[in-house]
Amino acid sequence: MQDGRITIMACRTRRDMLWAIVWWVSLPIILSAISTFAQDGSVRLVGGSTPQEGRVEVIINGAWGTVCDDGWGIAESDVVCHQLGFGPAAEAPPRARFGEGTDPIVMDDVRCTGTEEALVSCQFNRVSNCGHSEDASVVCTQVSEGDIRLVNGSSHHEGRLEVFLGGQWGSVCDDLWDSLDTEVVCRQLGFGDGIGSHASGRYGTGKGPVMVDDAGCTGTEAHLLDCPHRRDHNCNIDGWEAIGIVCKEPAEGNVRLLGGEHHHEGRVEVYVAGEWGGVCDGSWELEAASVVCRQLGFPGALTAVKNAAYGSAQDPIQLDHVYCEGTETTLLECSHVPRDKVNCQHDHDAGVVCQVNDIGTEGDIRLVGGSDTAGRVEVYLHGQWGTVCDDHWDKTDADVVCKQLGFREAIAGYQDAHFGAGEEPTHLDDVKCLGNESSILECEHTLDENCSHEEDAGVSCLEEVNGAVRLVNGNDTAGRVEVYLNGEWGTVCDDSWETKDADVVCRQLGFGGAISAPGYALFGEGVGLIQMDDVTCVGSEEGLIRCLFTDSESENCGHGEDAGVVCYINQTAEGTVRLANGNGTAGRVEVFLNGEWGTVCDDYWDVTDADVVCRQLGFSGAISAPGSAAFGEGIGLTQMDDVACTGSEESLFDCTFHNTTFENCGHSEDAGVMCYASTTKHGVVRLANGNDTAGRVEVFLNGEWGTVCDDHWGIQDAGVVCRQLGFDGAIGAPGSASFGEGSGPIHMDNVLCSGSEERLTLCRHEDYHDQNCGHGEDAGAVCFSDSTTELVTERTELVTERTELVTESGSVRLANGYGTAGRVEVFLNGEWGTVCDDFWEIEDADVVCRQLGYNGASSSPGNALFGEGLGLTHMDDVLCSGSEDRLDQCSYVDHADENCGHAEDAGAVCYDNSTETGAIRLANGNATAGRVEVFLSGSWGTVCDDSWDMEDATIACRQLGFTGAISAPGAALFGEGAGPTHIDDVECSGSEARLADCQFSDLSLENCGHNEDAGVVCNGSTEAGYDSTEENGDVRLRGGNDTAGRVEVFLNGQWGTVCDDDWWDTDADVVCRQLGFSGAISAPGSAHFGEGLGLVHMDNVACSGLEGRLIDCSFTNSTFGNCDHNEDASAVCFIDMPVTAGAPVRLDGGNATAGRVEVFLNGEWGTVCDDYWDIQDANVVCRQLGFSGAISALGSAFFGEGVGLTRMDDVYCSGSEENLFDCLFTDSASDNCGHIEDASVVCSADISVTVTAGAIRLANGNATAGRVEVFLYGVWGTVCDDSWDMNDASVVCRQLGFTGAISAPVLAFFGEGADPTHMDDVICSGSEERLVDCQFSDSTSENCGHSEDAGVVCYNSIEENGSIRLSNGNDTAGRVEVFLNGEWGTVCDDYWGPEDANVVCRQLGFSGADFALGSAFFGEGVGLVQMDDVACSGLEKSLIDCSFTNSTSENCGHGEDANVVCSTVLTANGTIRLAGGNNTAGRVEVFLDDQWGTVCDDYWGPEDANVVCRQLGFSGADFALGSAFFGEGVGLVQMDDVTCSGLEESLIDCSFVDSTFENCGHGEDAGVVCSADTGTIQNGAIRLASGNDTAGRVEVFLNGEWGTVCDDDWDMEDATVVCRQLGFMAAISAPEYALFGEGAGPIQMDDVGCSGSEANLIDCPSINSTSGNCGHAEDASVVCFTGSNPIRLAGGNVTAGRVEVFLNGEWGTVCDDYWDITDADVVCRQLGFSGANSAPGSAAFGEGVGLTQMDDVACYGSEASLLDCSYTDSTGENCGHNEDAGVVCLTDTTDNFEIRLANGNDTSGRVEVFLNGEWGTVCDDDWGIDDANVVCRQLGFGEASSAPRYALFGEGVGPTQMDNVNCSGSEASLVDCAFIDSTGENCAHSEDAGVVCSASTTEPTVPVRLADDTESAGRVEVFLDGQWGTVCDDYWGPEEATTTCRQLGFAGAISYETVGERIPADESVPIAIDDVRCTGSESSLLDCDYITTHNCQHGEDAGVVCFTDGELPDRSEEEI
Repeated sequence: MQDGRITIMACRTRRDMLWAIVWWVSLPIILSAISTFAQDGSVRLVGGSTPQEGRVEVIINGAWGTVCDDGWGIAESDVVCHQLGFGPAAEAPPRARFGEGTDPIVMDDVRCTGTEEALVSCQFNRVSNCGHSEDASVVCTQVSEGDIRLVNGSSHHEGRLEVFLGGQWGSVCDDLWDSLDTEVVCRQLGFGDGIGSHASGRYGTGKGPVMVDDAGCTGTEAHLLDCPHRRDHNCNIDGWEAIGIVCKEPAEGNVRLLGGEHHHEGRVEVYVAGEWGGVCDGSWELEAASVVCRQLGFPGALTAVKNAAYGSAQDPIQLDHVYCEGTETTLLECSHVPRDKVNCQHDHDAGVVCQVNDIGTEGDIRLVGGSDTAGRVEVYLHGQWGTVCDDHWDKTDADVVCKQLGFREAIAGYQDAHFGAGEEPTHLDDVKCLGNESSILECEHTLDENCSHEEDAGVSCLEEVNGAVRLVNGNDTAGRVEVYLNGEWGTVCDDSWETKDADVVCRQLGFGGAISAPGYALFGEGVGLIQMDDVTCVGSEEGLIRCLFTDSESENCGHGEDAGVVCYINQTAEGTVRLANGNGTAGRVEVFLNGEWGTVCDDYWDVTDADVVCRQLGFSGAISAPGSAAFGEGIGLTQMDDVACTGSEESLFDCTFHNTTFENCGHSEDAGVMCYASTTKHGVVRLANGNDTAGRVEVFLNGEWGTVCDDHWGIQDAGVVCRQLGFDGAIGAPGSASFGEGSGPIHMDNVLCSGSEERLTLCRHEDYHDQNCGHGEDAGAVCFSDSTTELVTERTELVTERTELVTESGSVRLANGYGTAGRVEVFLNGEWGTVCDDFWEIEDADVVCRQLGYNGASSSPGNALFGEGLGLTHMDDVLCSGSEDRLDQCSYVDHADENCGHAEDAGAVCYDNSTETGAIRLANGNATAGRVEVFLSGSWGTVCDDSWDMEDATIACRQLGFTGAISAPGAALFGEGAGPTHIDDVECSGSEARLADCQFSDLSLENCGHNEDAGVVCNGSTEAGYDSTEENGDVRLRGGNDTAGRVEVFLNGQWGTVCDDDWWDTDADVVCRQLGFSGAISAPGSAHFGEGLGLVHMDNVACSGLEGRLIDCSFTNSTFGNCDHNEDASAVCFIDMPVTAGAPVRLDGGNATAGRVEVFLNGEWGTVCDDYWDIQDANVVCRQLGFSGAISALGSAFFGEGVGLTRMDDVYCSGSEENLFDCLFTDSASDNCGHIEDASVVCSADISVTVTAGAIRLANGNATAGRVEVFLYGVWGTVCDDSWDMNDASVVCRQLGFTGAISAPVLAFFGEGADPTHMDDVICSGSEERLVDCQFSDSTSENCGHSEDAGVVCYNSIEENGSIRLSNGNDTAGRVEVFLNGEWGTVCDDYWGPEDANVVCRQLGFSGADFALGSAFFGEGVGLVQMDDVACSGLEKSLIDCSFTNSTSENCGHGEDANVVCSTVLTANGTIRLAGGNNTAGRVEVFLDDQWGTVCDDYWGPEDANVVCRQLGFSGADFALGSAFFGEGVGLVQMDDVTCSGLEESLIDCSFVDSTFENCGHGEDAGVVCSADTGTIQNGAIRLASGNDTAGRVEVFLNGEWGTVCDDDWDMEDATVVCRQLGFMAAISAPEYALFGEGAGPIQMDDVGCSGSEANLIDCPSINSTSGNCGHAEDASVVCFTGSNPIRLAGGNVTAGRVEVFLNGEWGTVCDDYWDITDADVVCRQLGFSGANSAPGSAAFGEGVGLTQMDDVACYGSEASLLDCSYTDSTGENCGHNEDAGVVCLTDTTDNFEIRLANGNDTSGRVEVFLNGEWGTVCDDDWGIDDANVVCRQLGFGEASSAPRYALFGEGVGPTQMDNVNCSGSEASLVDCAFIDSTGENCAHSEDAGVVCSASTTEPTVPVRLADDTESAGRVEVFLDGQWGTVCDDYWGPEEATTTCRQLGFAGAISYETVGERIPADESVPIAIDDVRCTGSESSLLDCDYITTHNCQHGEDAGVVCFTDGELPDRSEEEI
């Protein structure tokens, strides 16, 4: 598909450009011929640069003419391209793109369907109104050999089949055609399965030649031409034998993968609206990729690929911003931006890598860890995959494996876990194959394995492709022809075999052609199938299967007729070389001498000789020069021996050599080469002047080869070189030009590899500039592999012999480092070995260093910092006192128990001379981090952390040779030291050379213990010549602590952050190791440690985990800006600490926030058993990892089974522990817990996890209460409440991680769920772990509807302060008890009322309260009375948020305990309502069987209508209407054939039938018009007055007259009853205070208390108003919901709340994007108020649920409804409920004083006041923080952060209402302050005052403010410990001022000052902080270092002057 069109052509290969050249060269001739002979209707393209494009010209009536572009499009262009034989059109350019024609315009207004055979078959006008500037053009797509298309069909997926061969389109004959052929064609075209095929010319007679006949596809081929077929034919396509095809059009939403190397990966394309198209990678994540993969039949996704990694599509982009939950069945079910709104290009095409199913059948084999053709061998036995041990493993065994997998043979067999170590079990050992077995299980083998996975066997296989050929039983140029077809090799029959056929074979094999084509099995008879017979080639085909042939099913050919060939090489010159038996760049060297080919002997053969060969063949040079017939033994003569090239020769024949007449060289010594591709890649290496495995290291850089200097050269560096060359590693790293001096440049110096790099150039090194190294220092490498094992053994034995002569037992040495540092090796029992790092500390390293003659050790690194050693580990658990002379005098154990591998080899860093006073070292950490110890007064001692900071740590690190410090931890982070504390109160300036040069005090005062020992974490760079400035690629952690924080990287001269896209544990591991830690615990994203500043340097980081630095990983830069700082990546690192410091934990098998829990104990990682594992334990783990808590605690190896030991069992945490190790637990020595019980956690972050059967959730409630839903049979469903009780509820709550249940509500208390109902008759004993473990029956009997859905209310084991419960009643009613100060108690009923009860009920999950009862209505409680005098506003979330007093005065006993009855809103059966009309007329709807439905108008008459109207409170009916007079309803038709007598009280009392017979549709819905006459009005009737049909003052008819209702206790429940009684669906609001004007007459009802379920208002509890406590000023009102796009306020009160709107059948919220006071005004007026006071956003009234219905609302202010405003729907999902918009409406239309904020946000803006009937501004004369405080408190916020002046929030309009405002700060309203009105007009809008308010009264949003000056300058005050205080000016400077100003929203600081004398603070204001020290990068002043004690007076108060413009002024720090 291309640019919105269907492409019905599929490309087999890219056609050779020869066709284009031939076409172009021939174009003039062709055009001339067309001009002469073309028939009417012929078309041509003119003026293009290629044959496929140009101006369209058509011949009509014998003359050429152009086509007008009116109506010209892709369909018309497709017809032209098809008519010319090209592929579909890519473009349809208008406006004469290819030049204006000169011939007449012969066609206009062309209209094609796209399926026409010719352009003149389309509709068009002959008369044109166009000029040549409108000439139409086309750009057609290229056609390649083997492409196919369907023509002349009625749709794109059917038509006559044509194939493109030999430069033209032709037909396919229908002979032998079947469904398998159709299947291949349809698949090649990109459609689904084939539906059928049609011969007999259904789609017209064929055109052109017959290209294919007798097709015989198996159905597995990718292309039609892959199928057996004939090119000659006996068809008559004019006689209707051309085959036609009907393909199955893909289903809407089908997906496919293109562009990948394997079937499970590729670019994602989706079929939408009849064509395939790509998917943009915006929001493309693993969840979406998983949906695609599962849709394609894979188990899931491994990777979500972005940035067109699998190539760009040409088709349209169908979807963008796809967001999936991960549970969808198709990609189209996910949220997405549709095609017409996509603004994405194809360079962002999304892709996937899918998981491949892991299930096999017995005896299957697979390759893992490599590619499709190479990898670790695994075999499927006994139901699981396992590995094969490499004992006796060789190429013969590998051959059997490869053949079993369908390959020809093996290239090699690998040992020693070449493709990585597998996992248990090892299935086979000692495999010994003969080579003829069909399966590895047929080979001799044993099942008793004695192997570790380090011995896993692997293979590399030679891949075959369909149509490959080979020569057998001859030589390289001659032999029996065999061809690979349908998965196996077979021979070719010699029938019709001739030289043209042999020519095709020879050229396919790379020869010049054929000398002869022998038959009759000249090269011996083959075996197996005869694959091809009657081969007929024209001689130009690219491969033998391109020729015509038949298969040999007729059995007319035996192997005695096997065909052969003898090939020649075209014009072979003397001295020509070729490579044999390898691949394009490597093989056995063969040379053409004396008229024949022969081999070269490997005597003296080296890389210099190989270079000559490779350059002669056109390559850039040689990688290596293998000998010993590495590419197999050749045949014939050995032409050359003792070759000695200088390297400058152009031909191997130019080198010195001997011929081999002396026959001293056999083919076992044939030489080979491995060449670089024609363009050598930067950074490749080679070995020179040695042999295959050893030599001088040379590297290709800057376009030429050069050497490497041996400075710092070691075994790790050599190991990288060897592995880069394909060896297993290095056994030596010689320097000093051991392999001779090289020539040319020295490219690299001071190389320092970690050993894990993939290439030498990834190691740290210096480019060679200072010329301190000559070729006499050229580095070398000695590599090893399987072929060098004997060499290693020989050299080891030789070294051992020599060592035994001179080495004393117990000697030590340092290996693989530099002079004073390295891996510790000790000589014991006659051989060298390593030392294990268990318990390895500085005292042990001290002994080693002193034994070697040094003064001592500076550090004692472990974890094989200096590389892994070889041989034995001699010593383990070394414990030295430090006084020993030799290491072998220390306590240690020998390593017989083998619990320590070389990854734990110990190292030492020694002082290189006698220790000087002031020397320092790092202890108890690693090479770059540890406790700082200093050498003073002849002994080592620690440093106290008093005043210890980064400047001090930097000096320490630089003294140790590092470039600087990463952090300066104190508090003995690296453990407590011993001995003296030498120095205290260190104060370094940063310029000192040594720590001892800094100012410090000795510790004579003894005020510092070892628990205050200082430490450092140093930057790991130690190379000579590096200074303290940052290097490209350095990393650091910010925003957290020493071991965890936001990752920042130094690139291009500045620090920046890393985006969390694709951020995983492996990436964090690299960061942590680069910083000197052992690894990463977790890899949080989403700016977990706060948002950074500056650039986002790196995105899409993909580390293997082995890299030495983060910038060595794959990544993209973030120039596209698709990542903000809210996606900053982080890392949490761990240090191998003593057990007493707490066990580190990590998550494995999941992601950064969820996974299997693993703990580090006794030196290794292990799992945790899930016995007793619960949410408290999970909370401890998550908090330990830096998260806020846990979402769930999972068991049963939810994230997969771990390996190794199970470290902890029976874990029991209280939940308050800081570390999992602090919890109670047992070790798992009893082995009662396997890895199937591994515990897991999901920490608090938004992620999706796979749901397991039996999982439960709570719906439609809150975190602790809701409808119970269970996951069974792959879907969620409900639980029936039959037999539901507290035991069942307790099991549910415990399964969810709570301690138990408070109640077990029934009857769909939390709303009705949706199908299915999974469980019924649940009976739990209470001890079960899961609900599905209880007895239950499934709900197949259908005896339970969703009206019986069960629910629970759960409680936590450790109740939070403020938890409440109901006692001694039932689920919805009882005595109120509250948990305070650690115990439960009751609440006193003093002042207890409905508002208080509402808060209690909502806190418990109910909608509200029906009654607030006192006097211990549900019995007296026991214990304390916790709360008294409770006074709630009704809006609080929790009872303890209300005002109350504790009950210490003992004035309240349990006889006054408070109680509640909570509301459960239920609609009664038979309730009726009117819909689609107004309050007196509408469609009749009735509530039956738990749902609303309509009434059929069959037999509907006045009697029926009368019953309806009287039931609704009217006197009767005026009309009974049918035929859906009030519109058609939805849902069921509940009643039919209604027959009432007219006397019934309810409609359901009448005779009726239900509508199960479906004879009545909604076109027959019945309606009524009720009489408004009050003459016969029933008691209790209601009406709305002074408003409209849906809103007004409530009036009720009682005792013969109308009267009002008092608004005391009036709420939404009461209003809902009124609205439903009037026939509306529900209430929108319940206004008070006579909003619709004061009524007259009696006040009929007071203190109304409806539950919400009553049918009539008079059914609610109420009192009459005889007491006279209520006047008409308190008349109650309602605003009812009619069902047509209403609006309501939620989460607040009658006049303020979250805006919700009813659209498309459901309520939803409004996004606060662009939300302002104008929009709020429209809402408030729509609700009946005079206007809006403010327009808060950010979910100020709580987050809503359901859809966000409106976004980007933009009202003019004059609209009658919010829906009249401009807005967008929120399908883009860019707005969450945390952005829900709200309003605060004006409560009346009088001139009462109101205040609002304009042109800012929720908490800041220009101050505007409502005075004298209009809004206006406030002048900033005398405006200060006290005035701003009054404004903020009046608006419901906390105190003011600042009081901006000079119209900071923009200039207002209208009058300036107030001037010279002077508040004391205590006023309740701004109008209460002193002020003058602004009649004097001395104040313009440029002086409009503003405020910045804190969000609450308890904690301001911005905890810093400027006091007593201006909005941008003043005394700095901070909010700390609940109060504002000043800042002392000690250390106050530019960094601190800048941080303050930026926090307040300014660009920066102009100056800083001490303002205490100029702006004195009140002495009652405390001094909050002192000694503030900022770096300038902090986001808050309180993020800086400071102390809360001080020695300051207010005269030292700090101040700032902030800069308000976009850029800081150009000032130096000195000026500031």
